[in-house]
Amino acid sequence: MLNLICLESSVAYQEFSVLEVIKKINNVDDQGFFLPYVQRDYVWGTRYQAEERICNLFDSVFKGYPIGSIILWKTNEEIPFHYFIQDLDSDTTRSTNQDNGVHSISKHLVYDGQQRLQTLFSVLRHSFNGKVLAFDLLSDSDVDMDDTGFRFIDRNSPHEPHLLKLNRLFSKDIEKENAFRRELRNEITLDLDEKQEELFEDNFHKLWMAFRTNSLKPLVAWIVDEVKEEKVNQIFMRLNTGGIPLTRAELMLSTLSVGNTDIHDFLKDLTEIIENQSGGYVFDTSELLRFLNQIVKGNLRIDVSQTSKDEQQEILGILDENFEKPVTKFFEQFLKVEFNITSNSLIPQKYALYPLIVYFYKLWNKGNKDYNHLNEPQKMLVKKYFIISQLKAWNLQGDIDQSSRKVIEISDAPSWSGDFPLADVIAIVKAKNKRGTEIEEVDLANNSWFALKIIRKDTVFLFSSTKSGRINPELEHIFPKGLYPDKDYKQEVNILWNLDAISGQINNQKKNKHPKEYFQNNQSFFDHYKFLPDLNSAEWDDHKLFIEKRKERMINEFTRLYDITITK
Repeated sequence: MLNLICLESSVAYQEFSVLEVIKKINNVDDQGFFLPYVQRDYVWGTRYQAEERICNLFDSVFKGYPIGSIILWKTNEEIPFHYFIQDLDSDTTRSTNQDNGVHSISKHLVYDGQQRLQTLFSVLRHSFNGKVLAFDLLSDSDVDMDDTGFRFIDRNSPHEPHLLKLNRLFSKDIEKENAFRRELRNEITLDLDEKQEELFEDNFHKLWMAFRTNSLKPLVAWIVDEVKEEKVNQIFMRLNTGGIPLTRAELMLSTLSVGNTDIHDFLKDLTEIIENQSGGYVFDTSELLRFLNQIVKGNLRIDVSQTSKDEQQEILGILDENFEKPVTKFFEQFLKVEFNITSNSLIPQKYALYPLIVYFYKLWNKGNKDYNHLNEPQKMLVKKYFIISQLKAWNLQGDIDQSSRKVIEISDAPSWSGDFPLADVIAIVKAKNKRGTEIEEVDLANNSWFALKIIRKDTVFLFSSTKSGRINPELEHIFPKGLYPDKDYKQEVNILWNLDAISGQINNQKKNKHPKEYFQNNQSFFDHYKFLPDLNSAEWDDHKLFIEKRKERMINEFTRLYDITITK
C-alpha cells in the first residue's frame, strides 16, 4: 500500500484482481463499488467496436497485462448513488437503479474507470447486448496472433463445447478448479490430439488464474479518503490524466448534484422533451448547462472552479417549469414550426442560437409569453437575427456572451416591450470584430443546406438514422455535374442556385440525365423541386440561363420572406 498526501487528503494506492473487483461491485455489505449519482453513459462505440474492445480487454487480463487505473472515493457520507447495470445493451447505457435509501453505507464511488468495471461486471456476471462472451479453449495465439480466442455468442443458442462462456466460468466455486476442468473436458466429445490437449489445459488454467483467483492483479485503484465531495472533485481533476476524462460540463454537473441530486435526471428528461417536441433536434445536457451558465454568469464557458457557491445555488434555483417551458418552446415553436428545422445538421452555427434561447427565457419569465404571442414585426426581428447570425457565422464566444448579456440587460428594464434587440446585437458584432452584417450572395452559396432550408421553409427535410436506404435528403444538382465532361461546366453547375434538397432515392434515379428529359418522363417528381421554370421554358436549353434565372427566383423569395436585401 502506497499512501500519498494530496490537497490535504489521503490518497491510497491499491491493486485489485478481477475477482476482487467483481465481488465489490454493487456490494452493500462490504464497502462496495458504486456509481456516483452523476455518471457518463456507457460509451465504447458502436456495437461492433464495443465487442472488439471488450475482447481486447479480456485478452489483456488473460495474458496478465495491466488494464489501467481507476479512481475511487471512499466515503460513508449520506450521498446517493447508482448501482452498476447488470445486463448491458445499447438501449440501457446509463444506470437508473438508485440506492433506495441506503446511501449512508460505507462505500466506494467510482470516479474514473466506470467503462472497464461495467464491462467486466456485465460480461462476467450477466450479458452484453443479449450475448455472452466466450473463450475458445482450443485457440492458439502462436498460430494466429490476431485471434484473442474471445468472441461473443448468442446467450441461448447452441455452441461448440470448446467455447466456454465467461459467465459460466465465473459462477463456479473457486475451490472447484479441477472438477470444473474435468467437467469441461468431458463435454468435448472430439478426439483431441496431443497439441489440442495441451492447448485445452493451458488455456483453462490461464482463464482460471485470471478470473477466478487473486493471483493476477491487473487493476490499480487510487482511493481518495475525503469527507467533502468538492475536494474529491479537485483531486479527481488532478489524478485523471488517462482514460476518458470528464468534460467541464460533467464536472459542473457532479458539483451541482451535491446541492440537488435530481439535476441530472431533470436535464436528461428535458433533453428528451426537446427532442420529441422539436421532431428530432438534440440539445444535450452540456448545452443546457451552457445555457444555465449564460443566464447566471453571462458566458458560455463552463468552469466549476470559477463558479461560486452562490452562483451554483442560483443555477439550481431556476430549474423548474419556468426554465423548461421557454427552452422547449424555442425548439418547438421557432425552429420546428417557423422553419421546419428538426435536425442539428441544418444549423451551421450552434452557439449563435444562445442569445435567442436567452430571449425566449426572458420573454416567458417576464409574463409567460412565447413566440406565438409576438406580433409580426417582433417575429421578424427574431427571424432576422437567426438568419443573419447563421449566414454571417456569428459563432465567436465573445460575441455570443456579449449579445446574450445585452438581451438580459434590455429585457430586465421595466420599459421593455418584448422586442429582440437586433440593432444592439449588430452594433456589438460590428464594434467587437469589425465583421459585416449585410447578407451577400456568397453567404447563401457557402451555406447551401441552411440557405435551402430557410428559402424552402415550408418543406420538411426528414433525416433518419434508423431507416435503411437513401431516405435522407441529399444535395442534388438539377443540371448534373456528370452531364458533360467539360471542367468549366462542372464548376458552373456546382453552385447553390443549381441545387435542391431531394430524397436520395430520387437523386439516385435521376443520376446524370438532362433535367428536362428526366422531368418529362417523371412528371410526378417535378413538384419535389422548387423554383423551376415551366418545362417549355428556354432555360432548360442553357444551364447558365437556368442558373441565373433560378438565382433571381430564390433571392426574391428570400427577400419576400425575411425583408433582407441580398448584395452581390
